[in-house]
Amino acid sequence: MDDLAFVFASGSGQVGTQSRHLIRSIRRHHAEAPVYVYVPAEELDDMNETVREELAANATILEGSIPIPEYPISTKIAALKAAERVADAAYLLMLDTDVLVLDEIEAHRDEDADLYLKPVDVGNQFWGRERSHDRWRALYERYDLLFPERRVESTFDGREMLPYWNAGFVLTRVDDFGTEWLEVTEALHGEIPYDRHADQVALGLLSERYATETVDNRYNYPIHLRLRCPPDVRVLHYHNAPNLVKVSDQGIRDQIRAVGLGDAIDLPAGERVRLLADGVQNYVRRRTLPIDETHALERAYLKARSLV
Repeated sequence: MDDLAFVFASGSGQVGTQSRHLIRSIRRHHAEAPVYVYVPAEELDDMNETVREELAANATILEGSIPIPEYPISTKIAALKAAERVADAAYLLMLDTDVLVLDEIEAHRDEDADLYLKPVDVGNQFWGRERSHDRWRALYERYDLLFPERRVESTFDGREMLPYWNAGFVLTRVDDFGTEWLEVTEALHGEIPYDRHADQVALGLLSERYATETVDNRYNYPIHLRLRCPPDVRVLHYHNAPNLVKVSDQGIRDQIRAVGLGDAIDLPAGERVRLLADGVQNYVRRRTLPIDETHALERAYLKARSLV
């Protein structure tokens, strides 16, 4: 039996379409691994029938709910919690639905840890800055955790910060980690500043309870923030299909076509140039402007762009 099982959330609309591409990508590299797909019951009837049939043929469907209705991100945490109840594999990997698996997942075979996580991409945000340390300190005390000496580096802008992780790739061998993660996220949402990142703040806190290993960019590569995609990427986080136009490596482009996303990369020259130009603009913005606080320069940029 494969020592690794996968879980991700699906549903109606775009997330359903993305989950179809994801399951195909997983099966290309982990043909026999258990895969669990979590679908909120309120979306099950609205799912595309073809998508639902393909998922059911390649994975185990787990029905549930959106635990924090005003915070849909919580669905993926509920997915991990639900999968933990039925999975027999030693390790469970929760993935965001808007990713593609491009190679075998082996991070857990290189190191002996309870959690394998990647730092957030952009440290130029409230929870990645030193100004947030008092808030972090209070939260560590609240959960009976020591203020960590460890620092990690954001993968896009290279900022040193407290352990603060991207929640799109969570590999764990802790039996009830999803339960813990959801409990802390529920407690923080609606209470902390910039609580749209409550899941990642909760992940940062919980990573201090367990032996946590940092994985590199290969395991959660943010193509939406980058200008190109290296050929050794194992998990590609694309957010939206137009971002895939930045991929030039022929092997990865072949995989993108194989999972049904060829239309996103096989574009007329004019459309390709336009999307690449948008990517450059986004790259510059994220390199220079914070992603949380309302910023006068960013408001001006967005207004100017709307007039073009």
